[in-house]
Amino acid sequence: QPQGYGQQPPPQQGGYPGQYQPPAPQMNPNDPVHAMFMHADRDRSGKVNAQELQSALSHGSLQFKMSVVERMMRMFDRDNSGQISFQEFIQLHQ
Repeated sequence: QPQGYGQQPPPQQGGYPGQYQPPAPQMNPNDPVHAMFMHADRDRSGKVNAQELQSALSHGSLQFKMSVVERMMRMFDRDNSGQISFQEFIQLHQ
């Protein structure tokens, strides 16, 4: 029997069935984007929620309103999970 024949395909993460999904980028601790993601992901869940993103974007007296942060979340949260994964976070920086 050919490999994979009769087996269930792996679950998809976002997108449409049969749509090409590029491999998830590997986290590299020496990469500045990875370092920013780790700084933002305060609870170490592997995803950044709106409060974490707001905190990460704040600098001194510069504060983003939660409505602005939530709009950013909707723009970059491709799988509509309510959180931004590392792969989605990379898109924020391109």
